[in-house]
Amino acid sequence: MADCRRCHYAWGVHHDPVGCWRRNATDEDLTARIREAAPLLLAARALLDEIAGRP
Repeated sequence: MADCRRCHYAWGVHHDPVGCWRRNATDEDLTARIREAAPLLLAARALLDEIAGRP
């Protein structure tokens, strides 16, 4: 038995390293996009709260 440090998947017979890489590359891309959008979303929330008169 072995395990993949990248996807934390343990396998006994078969593990697809290419599929593992593709899944993780997609996850990393999504994480990067969320990190880019987070400050804009927080700023928009603050602006909407100000417009609505919320503290």
